[in-house]
Amino acid sequence: MKIKFSIIIILIVAGLIFSCTKENTNLVLHPDQITKAIITYPDADKSYVLNKDSADVIMDSISWDAADYGIPLGISYIVEIDTAGNEFKNSEILYTGYDTKFTVTHADMNNKMISLELPFDEESTLDMRVASVISGYDTLYSPIVNIKVTPYSDVVPLYLLGNATSADWNNTAALEMTQISTGVYEITTNLTAGSGNYIKFIAVLGQWAPQWGTDASGTWNAGNLVYRPDEGVPDPPAIPAPPTDGTYLIHADIGNLTYTVTSAK
Repeated sequence: MKIKFSIIIILIVAGLIFSCTKENTNLVLHPDQITKAIITYPDADKSYVLNKDSADVIMDSISWDAADYGIPLGISYIVEIDTAGNEFKNSEILYTGYDTKFTVTHADMNNKMISLELPFDEESTLDMRVASVISGYDTLYSPIVNIKVTPYSDVVPLYLLGNATSADWNNTAALEMTQISTGVYEITTNLTAGSGNYIKFIAVLGQWAPQWGTDASGTWNAGNLVYRPDEGVPDPPAIPAPPTDGTYLIHADIGNLTYTVTSAK
């Protein structure tokens, strides 16, 4: 009886191993069965003229046929764009997720155009592709589709002032900064050192709000920005001047609320 019982146990275990092996075999990816994602909309060379007055309005829907790996898998997708012919070396991501369709607003696309440093009010050609991603396998890319987009100017001014600057605390003479991307500004200017000298940022000439200062941890060369939206909110602390007189690059990111000050030499 013990011998028969042992044989039965061996047969059961062998059956389980065979069953597991068979199931694992079914999960092997077959290269000849793999199909890349294919963009189905928009069509090639479709043109868009972006409108600031329609910033929150849907520009269009982007859709594609799902990638097929020959077996059921949870596939995630990344939709990216770049200047035509740039081989996605400086790409911007429009979408990440598991769906095969999403919508993009005028503002969404315009912000990507700004990040790509493309000219305002001029048509630019973009390459667009869809990447399909699964764990443990190479990323696959759809064929590229070209679209043409004309962005609008979305430059929101930001100004520098303070007694460390040539403008002093005169909010009508504050120094205009250059917007280098959405919410990010820079200016290269002379700053005067001194324990009693400071700088701040304002959004409107002649007004003290909106305004950006720093917090108790802010230093002369880096720190957090603190936003004052209106006159009902107390002034945030000012940013201290650098330890020596000189020419400095001041960088302000009002989206992420950070700043840096570095020597321009």
